[in-house]
Amino acid sequence: MKRMKTYDVPHKGLRNALSQIQLLAGKTDYSNQHEVEQLYRLGEDVFKILTIHAADENEVTLAELEQRCPRSSHHDVDDHEQIHLVQDKLEKLLTSIYTNSRTGQDVSADGEEFYLAFSEFHGIYLEHTAEEERVTQPLLWKHFTDEELASHRGKIMSKNPPQTLLIWFRFVIPA
Repeated sequence: MKRMKTYDVPHKGLRNALSQIQLLAGKTDYSNQHEVEQLYRLGEDVFKILTIHAADENEVTLAELEQRCPRSSHHDVDDHEQIHLVQDKLEKLLTSIYTNSRTGQDVSADGEEFYLAFSEFHGIYLEHTAEEERVTQPLLWKHFTDEELASHRGKIMSKNPPQTLLIWFRFVIPA
């Protein structure tokens, strides 16, 4: 019997979103304010859903798992904290690039740094999602029915306002 994959939909959307930033960061002409703004706007949306996704996992999926299988979620929660630290630096760098670009400053060097740093982050994030799918998902299957897993998804979706769901759908539907 095929089981419900908790991470399938959101992780496909996040992989799509991260890939879009990676591509755009690599082809952006950082001397072009319009192109920098496009990257910044995409980054705002993607960093927002990354933050929301980690919080949703921590507060719903992993919290529920922790109740049934103590200490099983600590690794994922720790990963989320470490990822958020790197993400925060990237967000600040991208904001600085955008702000400085708007004042006519040369942001090419910062743009190159963002591209490389984001590449590293992208790799770390992909490794994290694969681990959740290979390690955490089987634990969820072991300790929850598909109906209970669907209930977790329902709790997560109900927490998010329509504007946030629209951002998610923009990345999930094509993926």
